[in-house]
Amino acid sequence: MVLYDSPDATSTITGRNLAHARRTAVERALAAADLHVGRLSLVEPTVIQAAALARVSVGYAHAAIAIVNDAKARAAVIRGRIPLLVASWSGSESLANHFLRSSRQERAALSETVGLDAIWDECVVPNI
Repeated sequence: MVLYDSPDATSTITGRNLAHARRTAVERALAAADLHVGRLSLVEPTVIQAAALARVSVGYAHAAIAIVNDAKARAAVIRGRIPLLVASWSGSESLANHFLRSSRQERAALSETVGLDAIWDECVVPNI
């Protein structure tokens, strides 16, 4: 049984298949070569593969996945207003709930990072 053959010009391989299918070292090397020259396209890479290609940790990639469809959070992270890891927490917990369980040091860091003007203008003024 042939596990890997020369692909057509439009062949694709999923990240899961690439990572888990039983292939010999020669078949894996040929797949790598075909990926490199464009005869084979990687689709739906695993998080581990995507993180390795992007040269980030798997944990950091998971944090980005948590906000990938949230345009506001993504823009805030890109502009440097919120760290990626902080933005990724908001999917599972509201900012108010996180604030309530935060330590005195975390609250001080919030005012230093975000700025008192931003907290006042965006959190207090709309509720007056």
